[in-house]
Amino acid sequence: MHDILLLRVISRSLLTIFHSLFPSVAREIGELSFRQVVLRVRLRKDAIAVALRDRVYVYHLADLSLRDKIYTADNPHGLLCLSTQIQDMVLACPSVTPGHVRVELYGLRKTVVRFV
Repeated sequence: MHDILLLRVISRSLLTIFHSLFPSVAREIGELSFRQVVLRVRLRKDAIAVALRDRVYVYHLADLSLRDKIYTADNPHGLLCLSTQIQDMVLACPSVTPGHVRVELYGLRKTVVRFV
């Protein structure tokens, strides 16, 4: 038996997250509401990352508490990557400087910015 996470987009700026052990029975974990349009969402077992046009929010999946808020350069396509390995979480998104990538190494509590 596997845990199932379901994500429902209520509107362009409102997400509802559900947890289920069976596809027919789902319980709502919570809702995330934003003042901007949600461009991309990435999930892993312990976190959810949401890309908006000028920032990325990272939440703990257990209680939807805010883990990180990252400002980015203009990001109209919602570019965002999130590792799925269980050990260390790695997130990549545009930096505040156009043409640079910001890589968050959460296991090491380190930020790396590179020119692309």
